Amino acid sequence: MKQRFLILVSMLMLFAFGVQAQTPTIVYDGNKLSITVTTGRLEFQHDKMTNTAIRDCFDWGGRESCMFMAKEEAYKFPLSGLPTDSPIIVEGVFNGENINIPVEMQIAAKPEPGTTQPNTDSSGSGIDSKMLILIGVVVVLLTLVIILVAKNRKKKPKETPCDPGVISVIADESVQYERGLKHVKEHLNEYLTFDMDMVFKDTTINKVYFSTALIKKLYDFFNSSLEGDGRTNETGCFILGCWDFETGRRDRYDISLEYMVEPGDDADFGEYSLNFGKKISINMASVIDNLASKSKRDYVLTCWMHSHPGLGLFLSNPDLVVQQTLTYSDHKNRLLAIVIDTNTPDLKIGFFAPKADGKMNNKEEVKRWFSFEDIYSDSRQMTRKNAKPQFVEPDTSAPDPSYFNLETENGAVRRIGFSAHAINQIDDVIYNSTSGVIGYFYGDMSNGNLLIDTCLSYENEEKIGCLIMGAQSMATLDKDYAADVNGCRFFVNCSTDDSLQVWTTDDSGKYVYAAETSLPQMKEWIRRKRV
Repeated sequence: MKQRFLILVSMLMLFAFGVQAQTPTIVYDGNKLSITVTTGRLEFQHDKMTNTAIRDCFDWGGRESCMFMAKEEAYKFPLSGLPTDSPIIVEGVFNGENINIPVEMQIAAKPEPGTTQPNTDSSGSGIDSKMLILIGVVVVLLTLVIILVAKNRKKKPKETPCDPGVISVIADESVQYERGLKHVKEHLNEYLTFDMDMVFKDTTINKVYFSTALIKKLYDFFNSSLEGDGRTNETGCFILGCWDFETGRRDRYDISLEYMVEPGDDADFGEYSLNFGKKISINMASVIDNLASKSKRDYVLTCWMHSHPGLGLFLSNPDLVVQQTLTYSDHKNRLLAIVIDTNTPDLKIGFFAPKADGKMNNKEEVKRWFSFEDIYSDSRQMTRKNAKPQFVEPDTSAPDPSYFNLETENGAVRRIGFSAHAINQIDDVIYNSTSGVIGYFYGDMSNGNLLIDTCLSYENEEKIGCLIMGAQSMATLDKDYAADVNGCRFFVNCSTDDSLQVWTTDDSGKYVYAAETSLPQMKEWIRRKRV
């Protein structure tokens, strides 16, 4: 209940003071131009700076844009000769959105004779009527909040002390899904564990549990960014997981990395720039709802990951803005950032965690880097170790009497059945052929049995076998037809008019001799089955 009222108070105060408190301001005092950026990133374009005096006071350094980041003190630039009798508007881009910023003139001017001074209080400071109205609105809203709090006040529940032997449940009345990392710790064989104390001297994130399934998806995602020609652009994604307090502490966290959220089609990635766009947040909310409904577990953003192709591993100023934007206000120090340099042979990566004071560790504080190739290899070995062997039911079914069936002696295929239609097509294909790959088989595979319905002289991606004419030995087949039989479950070699040799693949994918028949036998079967 307390949290809901705090949110209400925040919303009312935001309404009272407006969003302008978060937007950049420009003030001219007759001598210097002061630019104040409270949050985010402000950027001016040289060609859109219509006021010559303001444009020339900046140090463009040969660039077409000039960028300002949030800091405690304002940026100040010497400027003189700016007219003060007319409003000046400067166009800029704030956090990716176009914005028009009015230049505020704070120049003391002597009053004209006969003019009336503004109302002052006992201290002599001017009282703005707009400020009085604003103060009145705030007082009314705060009074309303106090009344609501008094009506809804309940006895505060006693806080349960942290038991080091029990996985904690994070208190939040508004969420009814399971919290914590119980599901992770019960299946640790599906996660690689990273200790951030081995990476940083000062970190608020303790253990990182990296899902092996997610590692595979991330590996494919960042490798696909290297497929194009030319220089590689940056790319990135959001990562969802769960979290809990480190055992026995309330100032450090354990987190899991389990699901990837890819950027939407409005993302804008350049060689040195990263803009996730707005759709990725919508996608993330949808994925979280989906996961919650299926798993009854509360997933949140625990990490974001992006690439620095050929640039090295560090958090740039724009990266720090993204980190600040994505950070949860109620738990500011549990969001991890991962950077990967996709232009290194071993896909070098770096983990970046917050410090106790809230600032981010950067490359200067990192004690250990990692190779994503090694992480991927460890993940693959763990996945194979945990994989359950597939049990293949023994084939107890009787051969289909509507097919000419060949029992195979070796290989992964137990039986091959040829339909009467396929046999007649084999005869047609062989009739006018001399040598080489002359036909392709099409049909279905079921429980280790192949059922061939057609044999055609042309190929498409659905082929499961091929017909070869005239090869005299396996050495000839390997030398001349390896590319043709690649991807086929079997092939038939017609060495003479009377001999059809069948070869199938074994468990390793190598072709082995399996059976032999003849075209006259197959055509006789067609006639006999009609008797």
